[in-house]
Amino acid sequence: AEDDKPTDIDPDELDVFTVENVNDIGSGEPLYSNFEYEDWCLLAFRIELFLLVHGFRLDVDDVERQTFHESHLPFYYNRYWKKALDPKMYNRGTTSDIVALLKDAIEIDTDSGMLEVKVSEDQTFDHFVKLAEEHRRDRQRRLDAGDETAELKFRKLTPVPPAKAPVLNAAKAGQKTVIAGHRPVFQVAMNPLLKPVVVNPVRFANVAKAGPIKLGLTIPPRAQSSGPLKAGLIKPGTSSTQPVQGVKRPGLSIPKTAGVVQPATKVARTSFGGGAK
Repeated sequence: AEDDKPTDIDPDELDVFTVENVNDIGSGEPLYSNFEYEDWCLLAFRIELFLLVHGFRLDVDDVERQTFHESHLPFYYNRYWKKALDPKMYNRGTTSDIVALLKDAIEIDTDSGMLEVKVSEDQTFDHFVKLAEEHRRDRQRRLDAGDETAELKFRKLTPVPPAKAPVLNAAKAGQKTVIAGHRPVFQVAMNPLLKPVVVNPVRFANVAKAGPIKLGLTIPPRAQSSGPLKAGLIKPGTSSTQPVQGVKRPGLSIPKTAGVVQPATKVARTSFGGGAK
């Protein structure tokens, strides 16, 4: 029962490696209750390097290549975790300086420069939490003793704001305006030089009912004759004053007989103003 749990446990005096449950040290308080931003960063980095080195060994599957050189750490870190390893984020100058913060889990061999993992492959996650808490306590004791180098200040990442839906301008052609609770409105660009063609439906219906349009020959008017006409002869430059029955066209005179009869003269002129010799 919860009432049976002792409440006089001092977390600072407790041996972290004797804790069975990192979420409850015995008083209901988790082992990581005093973690700060830097402690969580180092905890994550421990686990990442632990999985990286062991994963590299299993992927290569070569007894002569159990690990890699510390200069290759940025490459394999990006290859496995799909992110860059920036020492400046940890307020350090090189990658070896970052690894130096994790001597309890991983270190660099001084002779060969190869990475060496101190944690076995079958270790649980709780063990890394215990390592992080022990490291935090050690830094705190050094700070209390006046060692300012034990203080860690990591650069905090700026949270990326969530992406917002783009607000489209309705004045721009071809785009749409999104209004809450309404359907998107599309606007089509119009060329100001082009005007729409308006068809009169009534007029169009009348034309369609009348049938196909017949094209006719319009004959220009001729000058009035100065004398009587003889039967079967039309003098050049003259026209009949009698219009065709049933056809009324203002300003036009149409001869009774189709065609033009030219007299036997040297020069013949037509009513169209042309002439031929």
